[in-house]
Amino acid sequence: MRIMGWTALLCLLPVEVLAQGAAPTALSLATDQDFYTCDGYFAPGLKYDGMQKGSWLGATLYYGDKDPSAAIVACDKALAEPMLADRYWLRRVSLIQAKAVHQIGAKAYAEALASLDRADAALRRPAVAGYQDPARIASQMLRAVALYELGSGAEARASLRAVIESRPWSISLRNASRAIALRHEPDYAMQKALLREGAVQDAALLRMLFWLTLAKGDFAEAVTYSRQLSFDIPRGRIGWTGYTDEQRRYDLISERASVAGATAYALATLGDMPGSEGEYRRALADIEDAASPPAQGERALGRAERQDLEQRRNAAAKARLQLQDWKRAMDLRRAAPGLTVDQLRSHPDRPQGQAMAVAADFLRQARSDGTQPGLATQLSDSLRERFEQGRREAIAIDLMRIVEMLPRIDSGTGLPAMRGEGSSFFGTDMRGFAVRKADDPNLVNIRFGDVAATSATVEEAAFLAAANYVERQGLDGFIVEANELVRRTAIVGGYTRNSEPMGWELRLLIRPVTVAALPPSEEASRWRVIKVAEVQAALARKFAPPPSAK
Repeated sequence: MRIMGWTALLCLLPVEVLAQGAAPTALSLATDQDFYTCDGYFAPGLKYDGMQKGSWLGATLYYGDKDPSAAIVACDKALAEPMLADRYWLRRVSLIQAKAVHQIGAKAYAEALASLDRADAALRRPAVAGYQDPARIASQMLRAVALYELGSGAEARASLRAVIESRPWSISLRNASRAIALRHEPDYAMQKALLREGAVQDAALLRMLFWLTLAKGDFAEAVTYSRQLSFDIPRGRIGWTGYTDEQRRYDLISERASVAGATAYALATLGDMPGSEGEYRRALADIEDAASPPAQGERALGRAERQDLEQRRNAAAKARLQLQDWKRAMDLRRAAPGLTVDQLRSHPDRPQGQAMAVAADFLRQARSDGTQPGLATQLSDSLRERFEQGRREAIAIDLMRIVEMLPRIDSGTGLPAMRGEGSSFFGTDMRGFAVRKADDPNLVNIRFGDVAATSATVEEAAFLAAANYVERQGLDGFIVEANELVRRTAIVGGYTRNSEPMGWELRLLIRPVTVAALPPSEEASRWRVIKVAEVQAALARKFAPPPSAK
């Protein structure tokens, strides 16, 4: 389904339970379509502000004209509605923010900044300890976009930094801020710095750092990231299945082989041939193990076991091809000093797949045939330019995607309590935290979920739950080895089955540590250690325990 129009994603702008006030007394000349065109929500009524509630809900997507100027006119007409002045003040905030988005789309950046100031001024929410209003955060992010477009990069960076500092333990807010920054400052150094900052909480960014530095030719740094990668998956709920959960386990077989092959290549460039060969041998053994049938004695494999074995063997075959491609790259690099560029380019055993990411490196090793001096360097530089172009294209983001990433609002006064899950599906087990063992005894699974809180709030609560657990173990730090944000859905009904949203859940796989005495194997990850005291200082007042636990 193709989404069109600037307002297509404005339904993701902040929503909340209505503030109570005086009943409306008059109607404006605005039509229902004006409201819908402006912020994607329906027109308000006598008892309803027209905004849908819940962290997972949004208005019907709009398929109208993409011209933002028409939407700005619609916003002005909607904002003249008398009901917005008092009782429906939050809808007024939504409409003003939406107008700012349309103004950014129309390149009216100064006007957008003025609208965002008006949106902030219209907020009437009382302050809550440890809580930064998501509506204000959305304004800060949009303000950064407008400031960048006006050439005020320092002010834009300060605006995004204010977002991170106000809610430092939300992965999703960091992701949105990073996307906006890289949209306007897409240089390699900026991207690497922002990825490193985010990788403290989001372990998935380590993979991005590994491939980014490898393709750039920063092989020593790539190896340090490789040593910190985890291929574990946070434990899910029994009986709950993500549509990609099983496939993810099979995909990891080939991912491990790719990383191992690339690491072996990087070690070879650094002159560590024993390390390179060892990495390659371990990868081969891992592939063989993944393709091996389970031990069943005299018992025949069941249907599910046969299907699993077939999937693992298919993944292992793919992994073997990827590892062989890296082996060809290593062999070609070793032979390159005795080959010309033309001989390298036409070599029958040259890499064809993922290993071409390092083609610029092994081309530089070729000898000159005397007829085309500097050809190897020229081709290598050309490949690096193509890498740079591809890197910039990969992080490009348009305005609609930015709007999609803006934080949804929560009440600020109805935050989830820091409590453990219950045991009944229809009771309390969809709210709160749970601690579960991991396959590795040095790791532990922590999850926190809620049926109404936003993803940003659930992320913060999960980090506090993790910090509290680590403190109870007598330790003072932890490393995030893996994490997964889940948008929960339940299938309910008899003959007619419906999909019901069940809120958000963040799953963390952590390694509890003593900050001053890290194991030698984890010393390289010291920069990713999260201190318990810092998490608790930021979040303990925000997420109070339930009354019975105080």
